[in-house]
Amino acid sequence: MIGNLLKRSETRADAWQLPQRTAMPQPLTGPMSVSRDTLLSYVVAQRCVQMISDQIGSLPLYATRNGDRLATPALLAEPETGRTRSEFLAAATVSLLIDGNMYALIGRRDSMGFPQTVMLLDPEAVFVRLVDGRIDYKVAGRSVDASDILHIRGFTLPGHIVGRGPLSYNRQSIGAALAGDQYAANMFTDGALPDGVLHSENEITSDQAAALKSAFIAGIGGRQRGPAVLSGGVKYSALEYSSADQELLDSRRFSQLQICSMFGVPPHLVGVPSQDSKTYSSVTQDSQAFVSFTLRPWLTRLEEGFSTLLPRGQRARFNLDALLRASTMERYQAHAAGIAAGFLTIEEVRRLEELDT
Repeated sequence: MIGNLLKRSETRADAWQLPQRTAMPQPLTGPMSVSRDTLLSYVVAQRCVQMISDQIGSLPLYATRNGDRLATPALLAEPETGRTRSEFLAAATVSLLIDGNMYALIGRRDSMGFPQTVMLLDPEAVFVRLVDGRIDYKVAGRSVDASDILHIRGFTLPGHIVGRGPLSYNRQSIGAALAGDQYAANMFTDGALPDGVLHSENEITSDQAAALKSAFIAGIGGRQRGPAVLSGGVKYSALEYSSADQELLDSRRFSQLQICSMFGVPPHLVGVPSQDSKTYSSVTQDSQAFVSFTLRPWLTRLEEGFSTLLPRGQRARFNLDALLRASTMERYQAHAAGIAAGFLTIEEVRRLEELDT
């Protein structure tokens, strides 16, 4: 049955379309198509998504009860059979970042009925509706009970039952970025912008102009590129950087910054140049802000989602220490202060430093 559920549905039943108040915006009608694939074809967007998902996938995930760490349950150690924990968490984060929803089908359960495995679903194959106050799910055309679905939402409007991703609210910005990227690629790869101009003092025919161009290119195209020799009243003028070129670069940079802002990633982390000079202190502050204001909200959603599948009183927790970890000297000084004040023990410090006790 699970295998059948994972097959993509060819048709979408009207009865399972979201009501008008939650309907997704229509695709742009312009020449630039905006979809998951085209979004990820834009290098800055792909790098932002990978940056966030890889960071979340790298974090340890464990269970706690009343603040005490427990033995890691199977669900958190290896949520999906066939994927490592980090691969699963990274893929789940990608669904949230792009589609605004993460859906997982609950698989094997233990003798008490608690889930031991789940299976990620393609958000585009899942349909949701609200019937008499109850949320119903349909996966690839088959109804699935809500108790068998783990649904974690991203940005969600009040009264709505599904989250929204950037493809819903940021289509214009994404389309502009893709169009600018395509325009620049066409300009520089298809020869829309010549490198220079050959000027002749004499009147020449189109055939002579073509022959002159070919001879000039052949003369400078060898491996040992020496000076070109021109004769017959011909001179070469290189085209200089124009204001239009600068406007194109400025427009592309603005689009890159918009995409970074959309995902909450500091531009310098994904290779987008900043006009402000960066110091070690400012880079450190940006990195801490990235953890606090971008990663932490996603981590909270994932923690709360997984906690609903654990026994009562247990909570799923990510260990953020690795991301927020200060320098060795700063950590040791903080540990020493904690031990001296009496709120840390040697064993707790060794556990924080991931040392054997």
